Amino acid sequence: MFTTRKLFEYGGVAASIVLVAFGIAAIVLGVNGRSTVHNNLALEQIVGTPDMTPSAIKAEAKQAGLPASIKLPTVAVAGKTINRTVTNEQVPLYQEWIANRRRLRQIIAEIEKVSEQATEILLRQAPNGSARAGRSNGKR
Repeated sequence: MFTTRKLFEYGGVAASIVLVAFGIAAIVLGVNGRSTVHNNLALEQIVGTPDMTPSAIKAEAKQAGLPASIKLPTVAVAGKTINRTVTNEQVPLYQEWIANRRRLRQIIAEIEKVSEQATEILLRQAPNGSARAGRSNGKR
């Protein structure tokens, strides 16, 4: 027959097993999330633009009127792939930023496609292929 003490002992063991399982799951999820962000950042192939040198950044910061107390980069990343180590707390932010960047690229590609189509239509409609149709007399 079970006594109250035995019941609490078994309950304590069960609770500790559940807590350990939750801890292991949290660690696995954190490591998985971190590697997902690291892989996505690598796929983005973010490369420093030619103006990403300490002197160019300093000049831009000065022109923008940023206070001198702001820390500026001391290493040039122009033409180099940019890698970043992120914390588990930063993972969701980077995932959102990467998704937003991909969506922005899609939108820009769609805008460019529509712009090209509009240009073709306007050029076909213009007399003699001139893009200034309707302005031959100098009036707008």
